[in-house]
Amino acid sequence: LEIVDTANYSKMGVSLIVYHPQTGLGKEEVINLWISKPQKWELEMKLGNIDLAILLSYRLKISWQGTLRIFMSVKNKKEKAKAMKYLERIINLARLPCDQMEVYVDQDFFDSVKKAPYSDLTVLTLESIRNMQFLWDAREAANATCLFCQDGGGENAFA
Repeated sequence: LEIVDTANYSKMGVSLIVYHPQTGLGKEEVINLWISKPQKWELEMKLGNIDLAILLSYRLKISWQGTLRIFMSVKNKKEKAKAMKYLERIINLARLPCDQMEVYVDQDFFDSVKKAPYSDLTVLTLESIRNMQFLWDAREAANATCLFCQDGGGENAFA
């Protein structure tokens, strides 16, 4: 995506919203935040490409006075405990008012997204996007409007 490449080059964060044609932003109450599986399970002060997604989800929860759920998808059961611990550490260090946390075990990411409870907005990172079809597929899997975020480099959810 050209806009993502330009934002990367300029060291700017970027968010793309893909509205669901029927639900829009629903009741503006429930946010599902999907945290990407990290390269390594040790948590560092710089989270990679998930800071902006965390910060925007937090801000929306406060603004909407709503519910924030945090999810991750892993490919095997051996990773589930590591993923739960990783998410717990993020929630604690970022002081996130999280209402629910869950890790799904699926070979396909979209299968995990389909299993998650309904949300008015689903927030995902842009790191795994290779084409526009991914955006539409994510929206259909979530059956909700999706906000895709990519860090610019200056964001820090732990600050």
